[in-house]
Amino acid sequence: MKREEEEGSVDKQDVTFYLFNSDTRKKGDNLRRISLDCKKVNANLPIKMLIHGWMDDHSSYWYKPTVEEYLKKGNVNVVTVSWGKHSKNLIYPTVVKAVRSVGQHVGDMITEISSKYNVPIENFHLIGHSLGAHISGFAGKTILNQRNLKVGRITGLDPAWPSFEKAVPEDRLCSNDAHFVDIIHTDAGGAGYAISIGHIDFYPNGGVKKQNGCSSLDLGCSHKRAPIYFYESINSNHFVAVEASSFTEFDCGRCNHNKRAIMGENVDKSVTGDFYLHTNKKSPFAKGPI
Repeated sequence: MKREEEEGSVDKQDVTFYLFNSDTRKKGDNLRRISLDCKKVNANLPIKMLIHGWMDDHSSYWYKPTVEEYLKKGNVNVVTVSWGKHSKNLIYPTVVKAVRSVGQHVGDMITEISSKYNVPIENFHLIGHSLGAHISGFAGKTILNQRNLKVGRITGLDPAWPSFEKAVPEDRLCSNDAHFVDIIHTDAGGAGYAISIGHIDFYPNGGVKKQNGCSSLDLGCSHKRAPIYFYESINSNHFVAVEASSFTEFDCGRCNHNKRAIMGENVDKSVTGDFYLHTNKKSPFAKGPI
């Protein structure tokens, strides 16, 4: 047990954080990584924190477009998290052991930012893909245990399923980790979580592989779609989903009079349940109002 804890421990310096907002960009420059020590956090704006998963790092395919969409939207701080020293390990079980420790470091950084810049904990929105979704959950648990406070929102982008299939809520992302938890499932039962674990769970194209437009030869395509759908949603309200008990019920048109919900950034936090939608084969993926 002690050996496993040592194997799963992550040094604080192995998890790095970079800030983006309107004050961190020079005219004509590409996005730059700015240390949080630069004191550029705008305490009056919400903080979006992006957390990658396995075999990913600060150069993640979804970080730059997500940051760009948020800066286009404006009035926001974006913090990208990098834990590549541990995530870029081909031995998946070893990476899984690091997830809780990384989450604790993320929670500690949120507390530090909150105290240093006087940002309410409720202003934090954690957005995690795959193992990053569970890291978000452990960050939320850390803050809840230490301060009896909850972050405002956690968005789980196809939370990892392998090694978490039988995990109790204390050992994975769950709806108690934030005031509002929304989940986008795109490879349910494969790389992604197979059951609903948020206040609201979205299942585009049934939530399983292969997602519309994905090739059978690209095994990771469906799992990677969740972050793409999300960053497309930041400046769009066109991912309209319908409440249903199953994708079959939705697909057969039996739910035309059921509740609607917008998937992604602009979700209505007062709406809960399981929601289904279709997407296009290529970007823009949102089909628009139903």
